[in-house]
Amino acid sequence: MNRLNYFNPYDSKAGSHEDQLTRAYLVLLKHSSHALFTFIDYARSNQKTSGDEKPISLIDLVDQDWDFETQKENPVINTNCLLSVLITDSQLTTADSNVKPSERNARYDGVITFGKSLTIIVENKPSSSNVWFGQLNPSRQNLADDTSVYRHPIVLEWKEIIKQLNCSVENISIHSASPNGGGCRPAL
Repeated sequence: MNRLNYFNPYDSKAGSHEDQLTRAYLVLLKHSSHALFTFIDYARSNQKTSGDEKPISLIDLVDQDWDFETQKENPVINTNCLLSVLITDSQLTTADSNVKPSERNARYDGVITFGKSLTIIVENKPSSSNVWFGQLNPSRQNLADDTSVYRHPIVLEWKEIIKQLNCSVENISIHSASPNGGGCRPAL
């Protein structure tokens, strides 16, 4: 069942469940290239690479096919690279957490795939007190042997994501074709 179909919401999960937030955000990223590019740019600005790792590049991803999934258990991942992203309520130190394939059975909150180039696995923890860094490790099951896993996870904050989305809503160029003459709408 495709939960990222806008008209197919979760029926069995309360509105306060974190999966609802993940789903809503992924639906937005799927249907708004501006929101997606803002997300990628925010992730890129927080990425720490080491050794021979190449930073993610928005330009490299624009021409790729995009695919979005939520609540996927051990999906096939056969892209060139895999990046792990945590979205939570505060910045966390990830110095001691290296991302690496594990034997765990994984259910990813979100999976964003850009053609054969990059897979981003998203873990949503609205409360940073509930973070278990082992969840940022991809499952070895169904992970291609030649997929390069970025060693450092990216930590993003919900408050910054909301601030960026509010700035997008207020951006006059996005609303220039609106019936009210392009005036800014109030922040969400």
